[in-house]
Amino acid sequence: MPADKNITSRVPGDFVELFKSASVHVLLRLCNAAFITIEAFTRFRPGDSQPLNILIVRTGALGDFLLAIPAMHRLRQAYPAAKLTLLTTATTDRSTLKTVNAYSNQGSPWLSIFPANIIDEIISFGFSTYLDLISKGRKSIIRRKYDVCFILNEGIGLTLAGTAKKIIFMRMLGVGCRIYGIRTRAYPKIFPLVQRGPRRLEHHVDAIMRSVEENAHVADTPLPEIYFGIQSSTEAEEWATAQLAKLLEKQGTLIVVAPGSRLEFKRWPAEYYTELIIELLKKPQITIALVGSGPELETALLVEEQYLTMTKNSGALYNLAGKTSIDQLTALLKHAAVFVGNDGGTCHLAAAAGCKVVSISNGAEIPNSVEPWDNQRFTARFDVPCAPCYSFTFCPKGNNRCVTGISPDVVLKLVEKALLESSRLKNQPESLPKP
Repeated sequence: MPADKNITSRVPGDFVELFKSASVHVLLRLCNAAFITIEAFTRFRPGDSQPLNILIVRTGALGDFLLAIPAMHRLRQAYPAAKLTLLTTATTDRSTLKTVNAYSNQGSPWLSIFPANIIDEIISFGFSTYLDLISKGRKSIIRRKYDVCFILNEGIGLTLAGTAKKIIFMRMLGVGCRIYGIRTRAYPKIFPLVQRGPRRLEHHVDAIMRSVEENAHVADTPLPEIYFGIQSSTEAEEWATAQLAKLLEKQGTLIVVAPGSRLEFKRWPAEYYTELIIELLKKPQITIALVGSGPELETALLVEEQYLTMTKNSGALYNLAGKTSIDQLTALLKHAAVFVGNDGGTCHLAAAAGCKVVSISNGAEIPNSVEPWDNQRFTARFDVPCAPCYSFTFCPKGNNRCVTGISPDVVLKLVEKALLESSRLKNQPESLPKP
């Protein structure tokens, strides 16, 4: 009898989960039907099965942009003879735009590290209003007569209005061809715990790959190894070589730490970073460089001050915050063994540069969906009942517990694990080319 009772008691819960899953499935089908209808009824030029002129659209700041690069590689592989044009901007969100401007006066400074030989033309626009973009953008877009257009979406978190707005915006710019990348496979804000099924909620790199696979020819092209291929200039490489010669006076290992974040709810406490750095610098042949820019400078300075106060010795800690361009930082990260930082664009930059990345994550998103690529095993998390909240600007609870609950000991162990796996241990400045 007890066993039968237990089985019966589970049925209502199982039914609720089944109902939720079915509801999400139906919702996604309805959304996609609406997206396809809007795209088809606003299209005034047919798609081309053998396109020679392709438009790629990707908006977003550093991290979002980097996660889309493998999909661009795949489009180049699928259409080697086509002209690929990238239309991009840092953001179309006003509040985010203010933050991006605090880091750089360039609209999309990460274009300086964009891999060569993928895109033939880049059109970068600064955002003011959609009407302003349309009036300016039509002049550079409408004359090109694109055969097909790919919007590089993660396929998640999109509302009907948001996707429809992207489609209509492209039409108003004069893009009349078929648009791919408009379907959604998950909407995490609705029943997030049932969004984990196959090909629903997946890592953003994989999800953006799925968006270009809406095109049958791309889907039939063999899936290449995930590759970023970001580059740094000769001048930046020379700068990094000179910095390494100073930082690593003798044989040693470089760890880059970015303790800041533009968003308060993502910030691991400065005192935790200080404690972590003290423990790491007890190890032989370890050098640590602090990095950051714009709103992150204050946190880097605070960590440096706390370290000096507690140790009375600068030791092997160097503060490069505010002293590097994104080009120079990329070059430096190519030589670092491990990177440690809060969830954000610099973590993704480090992963793309080949670093082992220990990221301090938060409860905003479902685990394994947005961590630095191929470094999910080094992600520090603290489980809280309110996660995932999908709040990207503040903590709804007001305590940032999903971040502050991560102890320095947890992060230290992850750094030690990353160091063991890194192939960049014990860099030797004397073997590097002289600047």
